[in-house]
Amino acid sequence: MMWLSVAVWASSGGKVGVSEAGCSCHALASPGTVAVAFASSGRVGPGSTVEVALEVSTTNPAWTWAGMNVACSDGTLIAGFNTDVSNGELTHRGAQFLTGGAVSFAFRWQAPSSDGPVTCTAVANAVDLNGTTSGDGYAFAPDLLIEVDAACTDTDGDGVDTCNGDCDDARASVFTGAPESCDLLDNDCDGTTDEEPTDPASWYLDADADGFGGAGAPVLACDAPSGHVLLDGDCNDGDAADNPAAFEVCDGEDDDCDGSVDEADALDALVFYLDADLDGYGNPTDTTAACSVPAGYSVRSDDCDDDDGTVFPGSAEVWYDHVDQDCSGGSDFDQDGDGVDRDPPGQDCYDTDPSAYPGAPDLALDCVDDEAPETAPDPDAAPTAQRANGCGCDAGAAPTALWLLAIPALGRRRRPCSRSRPAPPPASG
Repeated sequence: MMWLSVAVWASSGGKVGVSEAGCSCHALASPGTVAVAFASSGRVGPGSTVEVALEVSTTNPAWTWAGMNVACSDGTLIAGFNTDVSNGELTHRGAQFLTGGAVSFAFRWQAPSSDGPVTCTAVANAVDLNGTTSGDGYAFAPDLLIEVDAACTDTDGDGVDTCNGDCDDARASVFTGAPESCDLLDNDCDGTTDEEPTDPASWYLDADADGFGGAGAPVLACDAPSGHVLLDGDCNDGDAADNPAAFEVCDGEDDDCDGSVDEADALDALVFYLDADLDGYGNPTDTTAACSVPAGYSVRSDDCDDDDGTVFPGSAEVWYDHVDQDCSGGSDFDQDGDGVDRDPPGQDCYDTDPSAYPGAPDLALDCVDDEAPETAPDPDAAPTAQRANGCGCDAGAAPTALWLLAIPALGRRRRPCSRSRPAPPPASG
């Protein structure tokens, strides 16, 4: 887009007219000075759009408002802020306040589709708004001559042709005055690439070179400054082992920068077991992971009853009470561990000797009485000589002839009465 600027200064009374020949209601400012400035050669391509700024200024402090009118011999005038197009001419929609004695009217003009010269005229007024036509002034700008030339192309359709600042007519994002972007292009055609871009990246200083920047203010630029990275969030930029991508380990530091230290997801976290009865031994089915022993937990996992503080591995076993105090897992009625329970009565006749049990190879310890009583003995009764030695005779008595003659009929060899067997333990421990 080509920019043209029209400046009008009025220093005496009068009003502006609508065209150069139609200023019948106001007097020409005397003296009046008008200046027109182009940002380019005044050549445009067919169909190109020109940005126009008509500036009105005065040195008369009585004139505080301004208006204007523009007409062109060809092309199309396009209204801008507080302006209207009527009958092909551009006029102010309402008088504009002169700030510091000046005001600017902005609009656009689109070139015709054919080659040739175009002439535009401009007239502006400065008024005191006293309700009368006296005391106002107006002035004409010199004719604005624009050459429409097919050699000035706007192939990319960005509204700026090659005669008026488009340094790359193949890219619509490149033309004089375009915003600079991080795209390795000279978008604004000033000869420099990617300077003061509208879309810079934020780069963070990475002092420990772990790929994450610290908490300092970022540098805004298209490319990374030395020692800077795109990612931030490093909670300890002096230690490359600490960053948001690191794994937590049990080292007393916030390795993964999540705000917590040595949490349960640490790679080397240990498993601990709930110790509800606080006997030092935990429940193997109730666990937690941590870097150190949490309160109420144990490193041991072999408590067989975590509701009873007297039951744990190594506790003193109390036999025959239906409780496995030492968590050994064996029967509470097999003290000698020979696989045979003492109860019900009559099974293991001596539960502190693993070699004594029903069917033991040693016939003196097989818990079988050759002359068993008609009723089962009371296991809690004091041992008798017969139960002590396992023989069918009184202790110390010599075998009789009748007894000796009965040996072949017994089907097995009689144990000598001289061997004795220790009495079983009491029924409760």
